[in-house]
Amino acid sequence: MKHSQSIRLEQKKFFSDPVLVFSILLLLVFLVLFILYPLAILLIDSIIPPEEGTVTLSVFQRVLALTRFRTAFVNTIRLGILTGVFSTAIGLLFAYVDVYVKVRTRMLGKLFNLVSLLPVVSPPFVLSLSTIALFGRSGLITRSILKIYDSNIYGLWGIVIVQTLTFFPVCYLMIKGLLKNIDPSLEEAARDMGASRGKVFMTVTLPLLLPGLGNAFLVTFIESVADFANPMLIGGNYDTMATTIYLQITGAYDKTGAAAMAVIL
Repeated sequence: MKHSQSIRLEQKKFFSDPVLVFSILLLLVFLVLFILYPLAILLIDSIIPPEEGTVTLSVFQRVLALTRFRTAFVNTIRLGILTGVFSTAIGLLFAYVDVYVKVRTRMLGKLFNLVSLLPVVSPPFVLSLSTIALFGRSGLITRSILKIYDSNIYGLWGIVIVQTLTFFPVCYLMIKGLLKNIDPSLEEAARDMGASRGKVFMTVTLPLLLPGLGNAFLVTFIESVADFANPMLIGGNYDTMATTIYLQITGAYDKTGAAAMAVIL
């Protein structure tokens, strides 16, 4: 009885605030229009092609038989793993330095945080353009300074470098919060027993960070797999799922095939 009365009171409080109710309804409308509706359209176009009009998996069979799609799928998985590993490692390094290393001046600490977070607020293709301008065939560093006239930044490793610089701040923010939540007494106890800084990190800090490192890797892996701008600009002949889906629509004019690829992605 008391439980039902408390539920009714909470419902009255909720509906008595029109601003909150309107905000929640607006968020639900945006969720349906811009997330659920496009996903539903992709699924419908992939399993009910207009030329057949019935539920079928023939579009998926046709897409999976394409050599271009299989190559792009393997390339995307390889790219996601490399970017996830490098981004997590660099994010861990930045977070460890930020939390455990005392910076002498406050200005230097603010500069460190600015450099770490700047790729997050910059447009996704800026790092690709700057990498091409600096290290491309006519790059400022490669051609003007180092006198290298056959530099090739395009391809897998070019995308990995750009995506790592773009996504490692996400890992940095996630791991930084985990490091700050570690109980200092655990590390102090290990040091009091004579363990070195490296031993403390490997036996105390790192095991506590493993779930967070796994989460950071998965988030970066997903962002790398879904990235379109960087592979399109600096990928060269290295096809990924995102660029293959785009070319399937604009080049092959195959909407149903692109929808099936997007569902798989």
